[in-house]
Amino acid sequence: MAPGVEQEEVEVLAWFLMQAVVRSRHTLVFGLVSFCSSMGLARPELEDKPYKLHSAMPAYWRFLRLDSKPERRFDVKLFRAEVIEPNQDVFSAVAGRSLGDSSLKAMIRALAPKSEQMRRVEAEFPDRLARAWQRFAEHAPDLKPSATVFLLPAPRFALGGSVRPLGERDAVVFGTEEIALTLESTTGFEVLVHHEMTHLYHIQVNPEMRQMTAEVYMPPYALNKAKLYQVVWLEGLAVYWSKVLNPRAPDKEVLVSGNLAERVVAGWPRIASDLRQQLDSSRKEDIDAYMFGGNTHGRFPHRTGYYVGMLIAERLAKRYSFAQLCRLSGPRLRSEVEEALRDLEKSPLRRQ
Repeated sequence: MAPGVEQEEVEVLAWFLMQAVVRSRHTLVFGLVSFCSSMGLARPELEDKPYKLHSAMPAYWRFLRLDSKPERRFDVKLFRAEVIEPNQDVFSAVAGRSLGDSSLKAMIRALAPKSEQMRRVEAEFPDRLARAWQRFAEHAPDLKPSATVFLLPAPRFALGGSVRPLGERDAVVFGTEEIALTLESTTGFEVLVHHEMTHLYHIQVNPEMRQMTAEVYMPPYALNKAKLYQVVWLEGLAVYWSKVLNPRAPDKEVLVSGNLAERVVAGWPRIASDLRQQLDSSRKEDIDAYMFGGNTHGRFPHRTGYYVGMLIAERLAKRYSFAQLCRLSGPRLRSEVEEALRDLEKSPLRRQ
């Protein structure tokens, strides 16, 4: 029996084959490919890719079948057994704070009315990912072909897009609702994928960034081991490069905000001065405030670090190639970030 294929699915496949005998050879082949795709099996055209694609959607559909009784609609124990535990290391790495029973119940409740939306994501994601991956790889030919891309059933509040170093493995993780929200846009999907692929390449070629990512973004979330300038650089570079590859994308997609840039400009250069004085801070409160929606005390907008980091990367890109930017580290990175920020601080900031 093929790994991951349940007895029930095998029986259904056997029935399918019997019914298909009377059909033409062309119809049979087409039907088999479609059926295997719905079960999460590899399609021939997706086998030769520079990454592995793992979808947890078959596990989610199995959960729905087993949890079909109305009184068990939000069966956390079953969801944990069917969906979470087979992908425990990945879920823990990207949603470690959202795996308690109450959080999982909220996740199940949010996903319940979105089956049609998730079916579309499941059908379109592989081909859209392949195209976006190829475009990025053209600019990073030394991108290692060893990552695993995970598609997980998750609402946006629990998971968007993430990159995590799982020991020697690299995981690129996307939640279904985040993907669904980008499918209608001509640029949204590629911006999201290219942002995360920048993180992927960054941690592949830069040991400092790999370690910092594990410390800041994964349990036990040791923010005190990272410095603010490192997080600003990691995210700012990803924002910048996703914009370079998708120049027509609006701020709402690139910065996840339609007015962040204007609000930062309105507070310039005071915001630059505040950030520059905090570059070496390892305080959780400071990193959260500039990057992750923490208390800003009204002095600057949430996610300010993303936009200012993008401006820093844009300035440094005048002297460094993309590959060189990703390899900046240690004292050199620290001095380059501060120098770029000082230069930006000296003159009025204008939106381009």
